[in-house]
Order: sequence, then structure tokens, then C-alpha cells
Amino acid sequence: MLLGEWLRALSNGASGTGFRRGRRPRRRRRPYYRGRIETLENRTLLSEVVNSPPVFNPDTYTFQVQENTTGAVIGTVSVSDPDGDYVNLIVYDGDTPLGNFLIDDNGTITGPHIVAFDYEAQQTHTLIIQGDDGVSFDEATVTIQITDQDDVPQFTQDPFTFDIGESAAVGTVVGTLTATDPLNTGLTYSVYSGDASDFDVSVDGVITVKNPLNYLLQSQYTFTVDVDNGLHLDNATVIINVIEEYQPPQFDSDSYYFTASENTGAGVYIGTVTATSPQNGTITYVISSSDGPFEIRDNGDIYTTAALEPGMTYILTVVADDGFRTNSVDVQIDVAWGPEW
Repeated sequence: MLLGEWLRALSNGASGTGFRRGRRPRRRRRPYYRGRIETLENRTLLSEVVNSPPVFNPDTYTFQVQENTTGAVIGTVSVSDPDGDYVNLIVYDGDTPLGNFLIDDNGTITGPHIVAFDYEAQQTHTLIIQGDDGVSFDEATVTIQITDQDDVPQFTQDPFTFDIGESAAVGTVVGTLTATDPLNTGLTYSVYSGDASDFDVSVDGVITVKNPLNYLLQSQYTFTVDVDNGLHLDNATVIINVIEEYQPPQFDSDSYYFTASENTGAGVYIGTVTATSPQNGTITYVISSSDGPFEIRDNGDIYTTAALEPGMTYILTVVADDGFRTNSVDVQIDVAWGPEW
């Protein structure tokens, strides 16, 4: 055969139809073997190197995305290579235009980037994700379910902000959550996350006080609530501000001054401090600091617990607590000098 004839035959191909361009054919997922010659002490050895293909785990995924969404994170697939090789991820196939979905090296799929989702036109989309380590590959199937935007319940506001006095009794209504439901199937409310430990949220969206409140311990609560119509969810933030209402006990004097004789021993009455509770609570007294031997009784009476030193001045701090607030007052006790001889 002449050179020209051979070239024409090569150009036309065995069938006479010529070369065809098309998608790169899929390679079969199988271990890859590669021969290597090694020389050791004048001996020739043939060693066998095995390439293990990448593996998706799992190899099927289902994600939900709301219609009319564009450029959103769809979900993430997981792939690993037993040999530790780099795995190149691509959206290999699908029922949407090429480039409508993209995948990064972490397996995160985003989209759509070209054509937005339309629930009325198509409720599901399927993608084939391919992971290739340069020798072998594996594939995963991703199903994207499109949710109808009109079917999603919506809170009427976000956030919901309520104020409640710290004296509110358990069971007091703080406020009510509201949402709209296009399906009119009925809504159910619940706490999703955050600090709602001192409150209850009913399935009807009514928020009530669960435990006694204390402004000094916690003045604000923030948590997230869900509303569910049986098919879809919406969420919103709830902020509850606790309003300070309690006042501290009031002493009948800004400070107290008592005297004691030079020979005052233990168990001697020195004087009384008195405080009243604006909340009508029961007041208890304690000596928070003292430089002398004193004690205070439940009624505010101060007594010695040991003999006092003549000519000494003692300073005490007394705290009154009514169960809601505390207040303190200073008490000065002067001991007289003994007779001079």
C-alpha cells in the first residue's frame, strides 16, 4: 500500500465514517495495576503496584432546596481515597444545563447558577457526581427535591420581642407567636434552640412563665422557635426582656451607732437594726463583716459572743435579705474605758 493510500485509510477509519467527538467514555471502576522493574543484587524483580479507586460514602444523597433559590449551598457529598490520592470532583452528568451546579474540593454542591428552580416545572433533579484520582473513579447519585415556596409557613415577624416583669407568677402569659400557613393545615410551634429554660412554648404558640424570674440573675432570654405545617418549617428568634420590679429592703436608719460598758461580757444585748421589705418578704439578717465578737438574731438584735475590750471601737456590716433583694448597713459599737486608778 502506498503512503498516500495508507493515510487516507487512517483518516476515514475502518468503517469509513471518520473520527467522532463525544463525551469521554466512562472507565470501569476497577483496581489499576502497573508494572515496575527493580534491580537488587543483580536480580530483576517485577513488583506489582495496586491503585484503589476513590469511594463515595454513601453513594446516594437526597437534599431539599426551596424553589426560586439561586446560588445556594445544596449539600455536601463525602468521598475518600484509600491511597490518599487527591480526588478531583466534578458534576459529571445531570438533568439540568451544564454548569447549573458546581462542586468544590470539599464536596459542597452549589446552585443553581444558570436556571433557577421551579417547583411547578420540575419537583426533583438528579446529578451524577464523579470523583477521579487520575487512575480510577467512583460515582455518587444526588437527588435534589424542590419544595414549593408557597407551601412554607412564615412567621409574621422576626424577631419577636416581649417584656415581662420579674414578679410575674408561674403560668403568666408572656406573648403569642403568630405565623401564616398557605396550606391551612394547622401550625405547630416549638422551641428549636437557645435559652428558654424559664419559659414554656405551647403548640399553639403561647409563651408562658415556667419558673420564677429574677432580674439580677438574668435580665434577657434569647431562643429560636420553629413553626411546622406538617410539610415545611420556618423559624424565628424570640427575645424576652425581664423588667426589674423588686426593691431592696429598707433600713430605718442609714447607719447605726451603739455603745457598750467597759465590762461587757459574752451574751450581752448591744442594739437592734430594723429593715422592711417593699415586697412584704420575710427578712433575715447576717453580719457580713465584723472586727469584733458579735452575732445577730433573726429579729435584728445584736449580741456579743465574747467579752469586749474597753476603749475599743468595732465596725460591723449587717445585710438584710427579703428573698428578692438585699441591702446592707454599717454598725458602729464604741466600748467605754474602764475607771482609772
